[in-house]
Amino acid sequence: MTFGLPNNYAFSPANNCSDDFTDSDVNASGTTGTISLGLGQCNVTVDAGIFDECVNISTPGVICCDQYICGPGNDPDPLTSTIPASGGGSPVQYMWMYSTMNVPFNNNFWSPVPGATSASYDPGPLQETTYFIRCAKAADCDDWLESNIVVVEVGMEAFAAISGPDLVCVGDMVTYSAEDNGPGATYHWDFGPWATPSTSTEQNPTVTWNSFGVVYITLTVTNNGCVSSTELGVAISNSPILCGTALVINTNNMSNAVGISWEMEMVSGSYSFVVQRSKDGTNFTNLATMPQAQKEGMNEYNFMDYFPKRGNAIYRVQLMEEGEHHSFSNEEQVQRFSEQQAFLTYPNPVTDQFNIETSKGVSTAVKAELLSVQGKMIAREQIAKDEMARSIDMSSMRSGTYFLRLTYNNGEREIIRVVKK
Repeated sequence: MTFGLPNNYAFSPANNCSDDFTDSDVNASGTTGTISLGLGQCNVTVDAGIFDECVNISTPGVICCDQYICGPGNDPDPLTSTIPASGGGSPVQYMWMYSTMNVPFNNNFWSPVPGATSASYDPGPLQETTYFIRCAKAADCDDWLESNIVVVEVGMEAFAAISGPDLVCVGDMVTYSAEDNGPGATYHWDFGPWATPSTSTEQNPTVTWNSFGVVYITLTVTNNGCVSSTELGVAISNSPILCGTALVINTNNMSNAVGISWEMEMVSGSYSFVVQRSKDGTNFTNLATMPQAQKEGMNEYNFMDYFPKRGNAIYRVQLMEEGEHHSFSNEEQVQRFSEQQAFLTYPNPVTDQFNIETSKGVSTAVKAELLSVQGKMIAREQIAKDEMARSIDMSSMRSGTYFLRLTYNNGEREIIRVVKK
């Protein structure tokens, strides 16, 4: 016969007394020897004894001591074990718990301190009066026994409390306020290296952050010899959605492609990005649509234009919300001219619009003249010094050969042969 065993129980040693009706008949795994019965026989002496393996501690010990600190943010002394837990049949385990309410121990108002499993415990800086208790048990047991309760009372001789937003935008002027501690109190703020000012001794300072990220404001208040400190986490955002600022893109003009990159922190809602390109900064073509990443925090986006336009190209990113326009990024110009090439003209042959693009190597205004093969002036355009492109309408002109004469302000000329279909 084989017997089952409840959790945390073990089988009693077999045949440990002389009374076969009351002793256990199984081995450590719960199995008896072979039992033979003849027809009509009955054996009521076969049984299995079990016992609780847990031998718990007898006393949970004593912890020390009650303390008083003058204000929030002060660090009390460690809570020590004056009498350790004792008894038990296996090593002792500890668990510290705390409550901010002066109530008897119960699971509704007391919470475990994460990671506090030693005989002593250092609570670190406290912001309010807190009660502590140490629970103990033998490792093989389930039931915890509670020690005495100690309290760390937090006074109000100095009180550091911060009022102000925990989400601000880059460049915004934001005011933070410290709780008034009365005459003679001093205040010291630390806003971090991204802030202007980075520190202040005013009670209600105004600050601006010039970079996005997460910072922790620290406030220290001193009053009547008591020092109290606290901190506030603040998210600094440059999100065009939260702050109304423009999305900022960067371009990388490579030998075989143009890379476009930008960053934006994730916000709730249906947002997407449309990468666009233009030859003149006015008429844009969509290259790709990318959804918002669903990872919390700041996300980096990258797009590669593997078929970049020769000559001048303007890139931008359109931010979309629920499929509708929200805002545009900045515009970035990329130039892809051959070495020593001052102008890019296209298409050639031409049907209607003949385009002239200038590179950054052109440092003066340029006069563009379209001539017939006989040298007759057909059209004239003036291209300003910083102008990227100009077009000549040849749709109504006869088919044949023409010449584009480009004249610089310094008198230099360049002739380009143009074929009209």
